[in-house]
Amino acid sequence: GGDGAHVRALFNALHHFRPDDVVTMMADCVHARRGFAFVELTERSVRATLAIALLMPLATLVLTLVLLYRDTSWWRRALRAFFTFACPIVPFVVTLDGIVSCARSYTSAEL
Repeated sequence: GGDGAHVRALFNALHHFRPDDVVTMMADCVHARRGFAFVELTERSVRATLAIALLMPLATLVLTLVLLYRDTSWWRRALRAFFTFACPIVPFVVTLDGIVSCARSYTSAEL
C-alpha cells in the first residue's frame, strides 16, 4: 500500500510455533512498527477438545451420507462407502490434528 500500513496476520497456526518463536515474531512486529493479528480458533480446554473429538467424525459421517444419497451409481456409492467407513484415515487424521491443536494452543496469559 501507499501509506506503508501493514499488518502481519497468522490464522489458526500460532500453536505450531514454539513459545520463543512466538516471542520473536511479536518482537519483530513491534520493532518493524507493524501491526499483528494472530487468530486462533482452537483453545486449550476440555470443551474444545471434546467438540473436535465428537463433531469432526459426526460431520464426516453426515457429509458421507449426503454424498452417498446424491450419487446414483451403485459402484461409486460402494467405493465411497469403502473408503469412508472401512478406511477412515482422513477423518482420523483430521480429528487427531484438531485434538493436538487444542492441546498446543496458547492461552491469553501465555501470550
